Amino acid sequence: MAIYRTLGNALVSQDEYRRLVTTEQSVATLTAGRELKIGDSVVSLAAIQQGTAPFTPIGLNKPLTVQIRHVYTGRFPKRRRNMLVTSAMKSLAQFDAAPRAINFMTDPVAARTGVSAPAATDRGTPLVYYSPALTKGASVVTLEFGFDDFDPSFIEGVGSLLKGAAGIPAFVAASPYLIGAGSILKLAAGIAARFLEKGPVFKDTDPIDFVTPGSTLPDAGFRVMTETGFPHTVLATHAPDSGGILVDSQGQPYRGDWPYVTISLDGAEVKEYAAFEPTQASAAILQDFFNIRDEQDAPLGAMLEGLKLYNDLKFRLEADEVKKQLSALPPDSPEATRLQERYDALKKNILEPALQP
Repeated sequence: MAIYRTLGNALVSQDEYRRLVTTEQSVATLTAGRELKIGDSVVSLAAIQQGTAPFTPIGLNKPLTVQIRHVYTGRFPKRRRNMLVTSAMKSLAQFDAAPRAINFMTDPVAARTGVSAPAATDRGTPLVYYSPALTKGASVVTLEFGFDDFDPSFIEGVGSLLKGAAGIPAFVAASPYLIGAGSILKLAAGIAARFLEKGPVFKDTDPIDFVTPGSTLPDAGFRVMTETGFPHTVLATHAPDSGGILVDSQGQPYRGDWPYVTISLDGAEVKEYAAFEPTQASAAILQDFFNIRDEQDAPLGAMLEGLKLYNDLKFRLEADEVKKQLSALPPDSPEATRLQERYDALKKNILEPALQP
């Protein structure tokens, strides 16, 4: 698999991006008209599209939204099938696997189908991850999609969890549990096993790393995830439009055999997604504490509130420790500036006003 980043109207590999963009020279300052060599092709770099909503810069201690913008199935599936799109994101310091989030569940689709977002009447959400102030210095995000004739009970179960989720995905906690922002559902063991054992036809992982020496600092904007060997001729003639769809110079969408997924990284605060991390945490640690009959769901509200308070307490204790360190430093020192930014970010992650420092 491979990751491509946008530079003006061109798609470039991670290595090419690293060569062209430094911490002193951002994407916005690159001169339009510059020529880039992509494989055997030469592309003239045009100006970044005008008339579209700008991305908000991202960074450590700032908000971060990771969102699916477009899924293109390419040569898959061989015959019409339901499509399932999942995602996961975790810190590099985390050993355990992060729970999968279910993003899209579609009706049967054919090959060369593009999906940008579920319809308002369908199941799903494009949200992959949200933090009001990112405190994880290095993370990875994984996108997968696959096809199957999913059991109607499984589809109905996911749909019931997403109804009141306010844009938060349903998480696959462990066979056979699904956890949403409002409740936990236990599916029949056979249904859950079929889902978990069915492998994806597309899987790719992208680092979001602000601290590892030598890594390319992430920018807000689009990332295009593709299979290894994605044709250079396509890269040289296509770029994401304002919705993340790969289009040529005439505005025609790519309709070839190669699948891809476009995601976006943005630094705008979105208060509606505040329940994301507590819901993800519940999927990761609460699966052993339920005794629910097959195809029965139970309210999760009290436990989510408890997890929110636990989350708040962790950030409050760390904020108090940082504040103690700040008090021992000269106010105008570089270390004090760094710690102040950390302190402000920790405060933004505390949801309960009573626990704010």
